[in-house]
Amino acid sequence: DDAGHDQRPADGERDDGADLRRLELEVERLTDLMAENPEDEKLLDSYGRAQAAFEALGGYAAEARAQTILAGLGFTQDRMNAPLRILSGGWLMRVHLGKLLLAQPDLLLLDEPTNRLDLESREWLIEWLQGFKGALVLTSHDRLFLGHLVQRVLLLESGELLVYHGNYSEYEVKRAEAISRLKAAFTRQA
Repeated sequence: DDAGHDQRPADGERDDGADLRRLELEVERLTDLMAENPEDEKLLDSYGRAQAAFEALGGYAAEARAQTILAGLGFTQDRMNAPLRILSGGWLMRVHLGKLLLAQPDLLLLDEPTNRLDLESREWLIEWLQGFKGALVLTSHDRLFLGHLVQRVLLLESGELLVYHGNYSEYEVKRAEAISRLKAAFTRQA
């Protein structure tokens, strides 16, 4: 089994952590084999390529990043080490959210990300998302959350897409003004 084959996902897809885990296991397997055959040049070469690929994908920093993200989402060390099968639905949602954040995508699509988050986790997520370098598209009923993150609101109404620039509070003011203008125009026409 040669670890020198292409380590990147096919068709330009982003790495979702599976390649990183596979490379970690490959490095461990090759380490064990090298202990048995320390003079095997081919084995040493395979180990070097696998370790370089693991490092290139941020392998040594990934666990620390994962722990930071999970701690921010409210996980204690015991809960981080617990099997997924014993976690409740709310904690599993946090695991999935953490996995998304760890993947460092160019685009995050989030639907009600603050559901089931406590106040501290919600505040941590706001701070993390404010530092996020990619594009963020989200839906939420949490107006305070939206107020910290939104720079533009898209409103789909009567088959028309309206764009409001500014934070969520500014959207609410602009939307109320637009409705008031429409009512005044309707009254004048009547």
